Amino acid sequence: MTARPPLVLRVLALACLVVPQTVILLVQGAAPVLLRDAPLLLLVLHPIEPWSLLVAPAIEPVVFVLVVLAVRLPFYFGDFLVGRWYGQAGLDRLSRSRAGLFATTVQRLFGRAAGPLLVLFPGATVSVLAGATGLSWRRFFPLILSGVLLAAVLTRALAAVASGPLVALADLIGTYALPIGAALVVGVVLNELVRARRARGTGGPRPPEQARD
Repeated sequence: MTARPPLVLRVLALACLVVPQTVILLVQGAAPVLLRDAPLLLLVLHPIEPWSLLVAPAIEPVVFVLVVLAVRLPFYFGDFLVGRWYGQAGLDRLSRSRAGLFATTVQRLFGRAAGPLLVLFPGATVSVLAGATGLSWRRFFPLILSGVLLAAVLTRALAAVASGPLVALADLIGTYALPIGAALVVGVVLNELVRARRARGTGGPRPPEQARD
């Protein structure tokens, strides 16, 4: 593990883990209304599936791809820095997360296939692993950029192919936005309570970084 940088840089990097998780939890209840009235804002606040796929038909392809890149890349780079600065501690947090099995499997493969994993599965898990395993940022950045770009292009292409069903589903969600939003809030709260209860039995709170994968 490399020497830790100044406190302000560590705080900024940790914010890349905490802020997206907090925003995602807060956005869940408002997502149906935003899908109906402000799809671009929803994409900015929650640029991952399923909401990114649902808003895609309403947003120009170039704008869609640029927004996804602009929002996701800084947070994944923050995940990379946390892995670099906290090393094994960051990996231990991943193994205790709700995606622990995925993280453990990816960790075993990462040394042999770091490039393909970053391109095919861009997210917080592989970003933390990249930093913790000593991958240089010069190699990490073009790989994660390629991965996020590929994911954004494929999502927008799928939305173009299935625009009819997606628009119909978005219209249905918009029609019943309030009850669906309320149900999502209840579901998120119950899920967080269950995970917090499980975390107490595993020695610590679940980490925030996996919510964006």
